[in-house]
This record gives sequence, structure tokens and C-alpha cells, in this order.
Amino acid sequence: MKSVWFLLIILSSFTVSCTPASSDKLPVEATLKELDETLSHKADYEQNKEQHLQSIKKLAANANTPENLYMILDKLYSDYYNYNNDSAFFYANIKRQLVTKNRLTEQAIDSDLDWAEVHLIAGMFKECSDVLDKIIPEEVDSTSLPKYYYLYRSLYRAMASIAIEDSLKKNYTKKGLEYLQKRKDILDPKSSDYLYSEVEALQNKQQNERAIELLLQRFHEPGTSLQQQAVLAYMIASSYQEQNEPEKTIYYYTLSAINDVKTATHKHTSLHRLANLLFETGDIERAYSYINYAMGDALNVNSRVNIHSITRLLPIIQQSHDQMMKEKRRQLYLLITGISLLSVCLLVTIFIVYKNKKKVSDAKHQLAQVNEELKEVNSKLTYTNTCLQESNNIKEAYIGYYMDLCSTYINKVEEYRNNLNNIARNGGANEVMKALRKPSFLKNDLDAFYESFDSAFLKIFPDFVKQFNALLQEDKRIDLKQDELLNTELRIFALIRLGIGDSIKIAEFLRRSPSTIYNYRVKYRNAAINNRDDFDNQVRNIGQ
Repeated sequence: MKSVWFLLIILSSFTVSCTPASSDKLPVEATLKELDETLSHKADYEQNKEQHLQSIKKLAANANTPENLYMILDKLYSDYYNYNNDSAFFYANIKRQLVTKNRLTEQAIDSDLDWAEVHLIAGMFKECSDVLDKIIPEEVDSTSLPKYYYLYRSLYRAMASIAIEDSLKKNYTKKGLEYLQKRKDILDPKSSDYLYSEVEALQNKQQNERAIELLLQRFHEPGTSLQQQAVLAYMIASSYQEQNEPEKTIYYYTLSAINDVKTATHKHTSLHRLANLLFETGDIERAYSYINYAMGDALNVNSRVNIHSITRLLPIIQQSHDQMMKEKRRQLYLLITGISLLSVCLLVTIFIVYKNKKKVSDAKHQLAQVNEELKEVNSKLTYTNTCLQESNNIKEAYIGYYMDLCSTYINKVEEYRNNLNNIARNGGANEVMKALRKPSFLKNDLDAFYESFDSAFLKIFPDFVKQFNALLQEDKRIDLKQDELLNTELRIFALIRLGIGDSIKIAEFLRRSPSTIYNYRVKYRNAAINNRDDFDNQVRNIGQ
């Protein structure tokens, strides 16, 4: 697996232009959002990777044989290969020292191949070539031979990519393809390395559709690891890019980048290739973010090949991003200016509305006050009209009563005068004087007067007795005798109901002393159920 990644790094040094295409078949935007989310947890994946490496280092400290230690160091080299170049270089060197010191002949070839590999990924082609040239192919076992051919293939491809003369480029390309074929011939056709070699051969022949078919078949096989999916998705994207299918290219580069981040792979080329494509499609924000992630990883692991590829692209994206941010700042300034002007207009409008609303509110308040005053005046007028109507009714009733009473008393005076004349003729002056001294005449007239008053009053206020008793405590209420209309106590309060509140006038009317009238009034005021001080007003309101 670690060998394959260098091939992908070399492939990433070539840039392929593409043009936008539209399709809704693949969830490109959703996958890009997943990548954004995955990158936000990048530190967590790297922390897990560091913990894994620390656990292997603890095993190295407890190794009991050189062979066992070599296996552990080889594991550390493999894990650091895609994570940190400097650490991979360090452990490759430690492996060589261990082989030399302990004369581990079986591990010598593997150690030399790793030593050549770290020089190759560092761009030190001569040093890599020197190490490989010292290895005798016949002495390489079947396990290490595929890697031996792979390194030569990668070396010549890298040299071809930087060759200036066409003759050298063609020569290096030819030798590289020869080693690719040699490697393919000895690999198990069912292995992943065979598939990668087969796909590379198909891509060289421009048979990308067949390459994609093989890659997709393996990509969807159950049990495919995240690292394998990352490599497969990268190669699928490369093939689609050759066919000028940008949407599918972006989709599979995105899948590859997601798995690279999850496996804490820092030598990824998917992310900066994806950044390039997104830049070309106009997604400058993501392109800028991804290219900076890629550069950060390349610097952290000291991947010179990736750094070289990224530095050619970074200034272009940086410039576009700066221009975009400048435009956004300009738009933001215009937006803020517009919002400020609108805010001022809004404040002025609010102030005007507030002033108008306050005027309306004040007018409503004044109108409400006027309405309340009108209601109060109307209520007073209604009460006054009621009182006037009642007063008119009383006046009408008592005018009739007064006229009837006057007529009656005129007749009585006439009758009394005739009676006195008869007495004078028959008995003389002494009999007249006796008749004048009799009290029965005055008493009968008073009784008739009170009976007439009671009758007239009760015609106007028929429920007076009942309503008056309702104002008193139950045990203090007045019980009239049979055939009795009103008694003295009731006449006192009947006069009060008619508006005569002066005790002296009431006393004159009822032929009682003022103190007697006062005592009656106090007696019934104290017997009141409600407010005693308001008792007279309560009496005045009877019948309303």
C-alpha cells in the first residue's frame, strides 16, 4: 500500500484541465459538505493516529530479539510513510542500522528498498538510483520483487516528468513502462497491487472506461478498507478527469479526500487536486480552504513533491480568494451603508409615526375625557329629569289633593258656620262659646287631614312602607295596625322623602315637638342596615 501512494504522488504532478458539466446523478454538494465536516474533526483523527503510533513504539521498547524489533520498526515505517516523511526517513535509517549491526541478511533487501523509497519521495533521485543499482535482482525474494520493480517504475516516471529533452523523456517513460509490466507479470491477479498496475497500464493506453469499470467493481466490494477506498476513489477520479467529466471527478476526489482525512494520511493528493477543480468551477471559498489544508499537511510531513505541486496552485487561488474577499468587503460596505441609510429612514419614519400616534393618543384621551364628562352630565341630566318628573308627579298629585282639601275645608267651614248660627239662635252666646271649646272638632279634622295625606302619599309611593322597612334591621321594622296607612314615624320619613328635611317644619306639620321628631330620626338611623350617616339619602331614593 505504501508503494502505491508514491505512484499517486507522481501522478499528481500533472495537471489536467476540465470544463464544468451539469448533472444531478451524484450527490456532489452533500459529499463536499461531508468533507467539510470531516475536516473539522481532522485533529481528532490525527490524535487517534498518534495514539496508535505510541502504542507501537511501546512494543519496540519491549522487543526481545532483533528480528522482532525489525518487524516493529517496519510497522512504524509503514505507518509513518503516509503520515510524516521525516519520521519515515528516521525509521528507515534505524532499520538499516539494525540490519547492519545484527547481520540480518533476510531483512537486508527490504531495508534497502525502504531506504531507496524514502529518498525517492524526498526527490533525491540519484541517491535512490544508487541504492537500487546496488541490489542484485536475482537475490530479491518474491515478496520484495514487486516493490523493487515498483520503485524503478516510479523513479523513471518521476525522472521523465522533469526531463527537458524529449529523447530523455521518451527513454525514461519507456523504461518505466517496462518495469510496470515486469511488476504486473509477477503479481497475483487478485491482489490490489495488480489492479493498480492494470489500471495504470489502461490509463496509459487511454482506456479509461475499462479502468473505471475495474476500479468501481473493487471499490464497491465488501471489506474494502478506508485506505483502499481512498486509493481507488483517487484513481477513479483521475480516469474521469482524463475523460473530461468534472462532476464525477469532483465527487470521487472528494470521497478520496474524506478517507484520507479519516485515516490521517498527509501525503494525499486528492485534496489539492479537488481544490484545483473547485477553483475552476468557481467555488473559490472551498478551493482556498482545501488548498490551505493540503499545504499544511505537506509542510507538516515535509512532502517535497506535494509542496512543489501545491505551491504552483496556491498563489493563483490565494489571489482569487483575496479578490473575492475584497469584493465581499466592498459588498458588505455597500450593504452596511444601505442598511444604515434605511435605518435612518426607518428611525425618521418611526419618529413621525410616534408623533402622529401620540397626537392620536392624546386626541383619543381628550375625547375619552369629554365622553366621560358627557356621560356624567347626561347621568346628572337623567337624574335631574327623573327628579323633575317625580317632582311634577308629586306636585300634580298634591295640587289635586290641595284643591280637594281646600274644597272640603270650605264646605266644613260653611257647615261649621251654619252650625254656630243655629247654636247662637237657640242657645245664645254661652252655647257658642261651649261649642268653640270642644277639642273633638280639631281632632277629627287632623285625623281626616292625616288620612288624606297618607292616602295621597301612598298613591305616589305605593311600596314606601315595604322599601322603608328594607332599610332597617329586621327586629326594628314598623308593623302597622289594621286599616292604618301610615303612623307618625312613617309620616316623618314620608315628609323627608318629599324633600322636607327640617325637623322643625316636620314637627309643625305633625303637631309634635322638634325633640320628638329628632329622637325618631335618630332611632331609625341607628336601626339602619347600611351606612347610618347616609340613611336620610337612602330614604330620599325610595321609589326611584
